[in-house]
Amino acid sequence: MNSTRIGFAGMLMSAHARWKTWRRKTVNRRIFAAAVVVAVLTLIAKFSSVVKDLVVAHQFGIGDAVDAYLIAYMLPSFMINLISGSFSPAFMPAYLRLRKRDDGAAAQRLVSSMMMIGAGFLLLVSVVLVVTGHGLLSLLAADFSQEKLALTHSLFLMLLPALVVNGSSAIAASVLNAHERFSITATTPILSSLCGIAGLLLAGQAWGIHALAAGTVAGLVAEMAILLTRFRGLGLHVFRWGGMGAEVREVLRQYGATLSGALLMGSTVLVDQTMATALGPGSVAALAYGNKVVVLVLGVSSVALSTAILPHFSWMVVERDWRAIRHTLRIYRRLILTVTLPMIVLLVWWSDELVRMLFERGAFGEADARLVSDVQVFFLLQIPFYLLGIMGVRLVSALSLNRALVMVALVNFIVNIIGNLVLSKLFGVAGIALSTSLVYFLSFSLIYWYLNRVITRGMAADSRAQSRPAP
Repeated sequence: MNSTRIGFAGMLMSAHARWKTWRRKTVNRRIFAAAVVVAVLTLIAKFSSVVKDLVVAHQFGIGDAVDAYLIAYMLPSFMINLISGSFSPAFMPAYLRLRKRDDGAAAQRLVSSMMMIGAGFLLLVSVVLVVTGHGLLSLLAADFSQEKLALTHSLFLMLLPALVVNGSSAIAASVLNAHERFSITATTPILSSLCGIAGLLLAGQAWGIHALAAGTVAGLVAEMAILLTRFRGLGLHVFRWGGMGAEVREVLRQYGATLSGALLMGSTVLVDQTMATALGPGSVAALAYGNKVVVLVLGVSSVALSTAILPHFSWMVVERDWRAIRHTLRIYRRLILTVTLPMIVLLVWWSDELVRMLFERGAFGEADARLVSDVQVFFLLQIPFYLLGIMGVRLVSALSLNRALVMVALVNFIVNIIGNLVLSKLFGVAGIALSTSLVYFLSFSLIYWYLNRVITRGMAADSRAQSRPAP
């Protein structure tokens, strides 16, 4: 028995050594290896989110409670994605440039100052939302009854602390990812789902949908505690003002551009859910349930891809290795299309069965399943364009050309509104899902057209510089 265990352990160690040797040979292999690790861990975390959704669907169906919760969480989650999600693309290229220069003091100052600025901004936005929350919710949920709107507002106040807590976690995770600490940032999101489930199981009968809100916030607090502990383990200061040096000002300039682009692109979710409220009771919930499988697929793949590829793109840009950048784009474009196109065909074919298997029980009936399946089919079409777009966006950020993303996001915002208006008349709430997929196709096309021009100009400039005679 002992010899068998020793032999198995030896096999694992040998396989791990071969894996490390394989991934070190090329940049593309290092990206792929990092993406696989992040994908596996993110899949585990996303599975817990799916379980939470199943519990919610069983207990509440697509009734008013779920509509109220989704609208209540929409503003905090939107601001989290907006403020914190824009941080990494602006911060990481500058931080890695400082590390390449081996300027540890400047890197520390940059981290400390940006953590302080981020936390202060999150607190300020939270105060503004407390004051304006009721009015904003009245606009977003204009078709809700007074009772349903009151429930939405009470859930909103319970969930609002998530803005500061989860936003701070996202900023800390960006720094950890710059140090390639991908495992911890990919696994901690499981806590919010598990605590949400625990809240429903322990207090769901007494508190109703409020139990989900309380459990979710408790899980986010636990996530933040773990990430900040690992953050300090790198020898970095969590909250210590490092001044407004040139590096901080550069990050803030890039952050302003990424924030503007994210505001426009992220607001498409607000527009979609707001326009869905006018399509009848349960439309918001149907839109959300129809996106669950897609969010799972994209949540795993896009997080893995974007997390793994941004540091490597940033290093390539520092080295001005245009051929390697173009080669990486080509390799991963083929890989994404090869994997996603057959997957979409299968998921569309089995959409009805998949929705019934996941959700059709308890308060979630057969008519609900048919509606959600129609929404899901149209949402599935976005997958390859979303992933290709994410890869392109990360390269734009590595190039510190984030202002270009603002124009792309503006075009997408306008097209999304027009698409929602036209397609919702043809397909109901499913038309909003189709509009979303069309927007991501347009976004992908614009970004790659722009990147091709930038890379071509960069290669030409370097070629001219090399051909000049030495002074």
